[in-house]
Amino acid sequence: MSNSLSYLYIPIETWSREFHSKLLLALEAVKNDWNVVIGPKTEMQRWFYKLPKGIVLQFGYHKNFFKQYKKLKEYGHKVASIDEEGLVTLNPEFYRRYRVSENTLSECDLCFAWGNKHAEMLKYSQPEIAKKIKIVGNPRIDLCRKELRKPIELDAEAIRGKFGKFILINGNFGSFNHSKGRDYTWNSLASKGWLDTPEDRQYHETRIELQGSIFKSFKELIPFLVQNTSLNIVIRPHPSESMIPWLVMSEKYNNRVYVERSGNVLPWIMASEILLHNGCTTAIEAFILNKPAISFRPKKSIDHEAILPHAVSNQAVNRQEVIELIQEIIPLHENNYNERLKYLSNYITSLNGEYSYEKIVNELGKVRKRTNEVIKSFSFDYIINELRHYVAKIIYRKRYDYVLSKCEFLNKEILVREIKKMKLSNHIEQIKISEVCGRLVLLKGI
Repeated sequence: MSNSLSYLYIPIETWSREFHSKLLLALEAVKNDWNVVIGPKTEMQRWFYKLPKGIVLQFGYHKNFFKQYKKLKEYGHKVASIDEEGLVTLNPEFYRRYRVSENTLSECDLCFAWGNKHAEMLKYSQPEIAKKIKIVGNPRIDLCRKELRKPIELDAEAIRGKFGKFILINGNFGSFNHSKGRDYTWNSLASKGWLDTPEDRQYHETRIELQGSIFKSFKELIPFLVQNTSLNIVIRPHPSESMIPWLVMSEKYNNRVYVERSGNVLPWIMASEILLHNGCTTAIEAFILNKPAISFRPKKSIDHEAILPHAVSNQAVNRQEVIELIQEIIPLHENNYNERLKYLSNYITSLNGEYSYEKIVNELGKVRKRTNEVIKSFSFDYIINELRHYVAKIIYRKRYDYVLSKCEFLNKEILVREIKKMKLSNHIEQIKISEVCGRLVLLKGI
């Protein structure tokens, strides 16, 4: 039948953060009569001018996205967006200043919000978009819920078998300890327009200086933990962080301190005895997984920190307090659980009841585009694209290597493997999976 196809495009920026939750979303969309293309963000961007008109699920609302969203609209696509970093933010003033643009919001057909607090910040930035804002949560949180947790628990068992009982330290020091160096951090901030005024520069200088001080304190804390606890320590650096300082620490304390960044973070949280962090989103994921967390805050700054991860954690300001909290962590976690859950519900919806991925697909269905276009093989274009890909890797090697390290490619084999690991094998019988455009995958109903 003419005009019978609907396309949803789901780009992945950071595999370890997004892939499994967006796969869950993709499978739900296929159940609701969507053809879904999923794959690395940088790869998908090359093909939007050729791909059938559909809806593109994007990453946020800051001004750097404006030209890209505008171009998508010119190609005939609709734009839906959810800020993957919209849950754990700096205070509302700075979130609106650095992560929200009125022009970008105006190009969105749907603006997905994590919860009431996030929706309020978006409405304050541009009140006239209120009808576009849909409070849906995030599928990343769905994976933490008890009903969907079994695959995480199975992976966690394997992790415990390898590392024993351990404290998980999640790094959150990408600005200070970036894998491509501090200059890369400053260049990135400048490219986003976050250093346009002397006040902006001063703000970020202070923020990065604070992060560096806390980073140093964490490195000093690790030997103290080795000496004063029987637990092993697993360090999981942020995807943007350099592994080198942590690996040096691991070599110094062989068989007690490990550095791991493989796979999704959720099984690592589940496998741990305690999560130790400073202002990291994983503290919220740990709370929903019912795993106790300690926020180590040797220095504080309300203007330069994200408060929510600290609010759902037990807080320590020095090394001795960390040890004391470790000894009492279970009763402390249980006694404060209900109060913290109530606080968190202001920031995240879909902690129970209807899943976030269901809400998102429902909202997408209300604005879906239908077309009679089909995805073509693009044989000649693919060859040209591969040449451009190769040249870009040479000319922009430093930036390219960093982007590819977060999510390089996707194929049918990987997709089928991950569906099986998530215990969603029944979906494979109901969908057709094929590779398109080289590094992207198409899912559609049979």
